[in-house]
Amino acid sequence: VRTHAIRRAHENIDKTLKAAEVILAQFDLCRQ
Repeated sequence: VRTHAIRRAHENIDKTLKAAEVILAQFDLCRQ
């Protein structure tokens, strides 16, 4: 059960990081 929770947490972190990268990329495009 614990390993499954850790795996789910890692997936959530990956999704958050990808979303942050997209937001930062759009922010850089807006600044140019």
